Amino acid sequence: MRHFFLLFISVIVIDLGVAQTTISSESSAPSYVRLVMFDGTSRMGEMLESTDSEVVIKTLQLGVVRIPKYLVKGMATIADREYELLIAAFEGRELELNPQSSRYFFAPSGFQMRRGDGYFQSNIALNSVSYGVTEHITIGGLISFAGAGGQLKIGKQLSPNTHASFGGIGFMDYNGNLVDRPIGLVFANMTWGTENRNITFNIGTGTAFEDGVGDFYAYTTDSTEYSWMPGQYYYTFNVTEYDQEWVRPLLINISGMNRI
Repeated sequence: MRHFFLLFISVIVIDLGVAQTTISSESSAPSYVRLVMFDGTSRMGEMLESTDSEVVIKTLQLGVVRIPKYLVKGMATIADREYELLIAAFEGRELELNPQSSRYFFAPSGFQMRRGDGYFQSNIALNSVSYGVTEHITIGGLISFAGAGGQLKIGKQLSPNTHASFGGIGFMDYNGNLVDRPIGLVFANMTWGTENRNITFNIGTGTAFEDGVGDFYAYTTDSTEYSWMPGQYYYTFNVTEYDQEWVRPLLINISGMNRI
């Protein structure tokens, strides 16, 4: 009986040791996360620390990275096996597609913004904001130190690698000193390729602008010769016809991108 009791105690001690070892092993197991940023990019790695102000992860390419939480849109836990597969599949690349595929730096593309997506573009001359109302309609606003305006783009995917869109932009300065009326631009785009590798053909036209002062056709009202200085003479006349040219610009552009 005494030997049985000692054996029973030994089994309990061994079980407790195994349990403690298991718990310790589980608590030290790494946790992997994927962070989705507000700019559309992703970060993936081992979670080291999360505070009220920042998230600290260990990435494969950059090592330990501290990311302010105000830049993080969402965070998801990744299983060990899923993390290994993602690392193998996306090694050397970002996880997200191009978040600004709907336009290039200076011209739109045939891609549309997804519903609920938006972005803000800023430079010295002009600031703009765009928002995807639906999968096919994008609206936006323009503002600068000289004036403000709006924009609209409608588009559709024609085939897996072909996208088309058309739209317009309107602009007016604040006090009318730059232009005497609102100016506009209408455009159409065809894009071939994927969001990370594509080429786009753009064509557009805009508000007609005055080219010179034009030609006058006139007749004199009398034959009286007037002079206000010696050697300088003039006659009074009435304008019967005024011919003035207006030039409507034609814009053609080819843009492309290849993500590296």
